[in-house]
Amino acid sequence: MKIIPLASTEAMQKALNTLRDGGVLILPTDTVYGIGCDALLENAEERISRIKGRDPEKRVAWLFSDVAMAEEFVEIPEVYRDRIAALWPGAFTGIFWRRDKKSTIGVRIPNHDFVRSLIREFGRPLATSSLNKTGQQPAMKSADLATFEADLAIDGGDLPDNMASTVVDFTSYQPRVLRKGPIDTFVFQ
Repeated sequence: MKIIPLASTEAMQKALNTLRDGGVLILPTDTVYGIGCDALLENAEERISRIKGRDPEKRVAWLFSDVAMAEEFVEIPEVYRDRIAALWPGAFTGIFWRRDKKSTIGVRIPNHDFVRSLIREFGRPLATSSLNKTGQQPAMKSADLATFEADLAIDGGDLPDNMASTVVDFTSYQPRVLRKGPIDTFVFQ
């Protein structure tokens, strides 16, 4: 696996090339390091699960560049739309019904300029999960990157001690907090 510093002039192009070639990418976010690939690839979630050593039935979140891009794929309940939009970009993941109503997607818009620019340039969402083996803490240090099997890693240095994103399920009438994180969920109660 090739590791490129985030500050490198080639980081964006190498990351785009990796995604366009159907590869798996490790990248820093505003919370923890993540691992991801093109969300629209048929086996995207399986590839991430294999690298993490976790149950392939467990869903992964999709990262988007902005709310407009997310709404191409999911239906954000109108009653909560303004409150949700105010939390993005940030450490907040909302679970919503896909537009076809056949399944759900965990949606996140990270507060990380490189990641949002990458997604915007790529033009497609990224299927992602925190960079960790099942049952372990998410990776926060540059030294951890080389221990995972991906096609490319973008090294953003050691990340501050952050929590993984807050996760709220909006697929039923009353939102349910599935994981507490840095975002206070009182706005949905």
